Amino acid sequence: MTPSDLVTPESSEDASQEFSFRPITQGLGFHHDKQQWPKPKANQSSPLQKSRTNPQPASVQARQESSPEQRETSALHKIYGYSAAVTKPALSTRHGAGFETSVGKQNLSDVPVLSQFTAWIIDLMVIGLGTFFIILCSSFITFGNFFGPFYSSVSTEFYLLFTTLFCLFYLFYFTLLDLNSSIGKSLMSIKVVSTDKSQIEMKDTFIRALVTLISLMGLGIPAALDFQGKLSKTTLKK
Repeated sequence: MTPSDLVTPESSEDASQEFSFRPITQGLGFHHDKQQWPKPKANQSSPLQKSRTNPQPASVQARQESSPEQRETSALHKIYGYSAAVTKPALSTRHGAGFETSVGKQNLSDVPVLSQFTAWIIDLMVIGLGTFFIILCSSFITFGNFFGPFYSSVSTEFYLLFTTLFCLFYLFYFTLLDLNSSIGKSLMSIKVVSTDKSQIEMKDTFIRALVTLISLMGLGIPAALDFQGKLSKTTLKK
């Protein structure tokens, strides 16, 4: 055994101090120090804040206010101290089956009773003259004269035929013409409109015509109570 093979306690302590058992992890990045960024001072603003607060050049503002609306807004702001938004008038349109696109609102008012009665009398005169003209024409074509067999006895047969044709012509007249406006209603500037803002249909005008026709035989009571408007959901407007 040589003297170098002998290990003393002092030599073992020196060897342990020279050799460290700590894991060598510095190269793996576990103990790298975090990068410290310099903090801005209290009275120092960041470049981003400076760019936000810096005013834009005059050329940029001129380009932004190049449109007529913006120029008008800026002019109003200088005069009155506020910016007025440029608004366009809204168009109220209504679409549906049989409806045309309408812009704006129609100014409709209630119709006085005298105007309604006058329009109805005018329509009755048109219907009566039309019925009488049809009877005369048919009698002339059939018998060669205007009254034919009714000349000797105008009482029963003539009135029966006239009443039948008058009722048929009355229903036909108001059912078709009230979809827009009859002759009497046109002269008095009256129109039939729906109470639920829907389109007037032929069944509605037929109900009105039937109720007013019954009113001729009922002393006008159904028409005075406006049964024709309540049953057909329509009314007269001027």
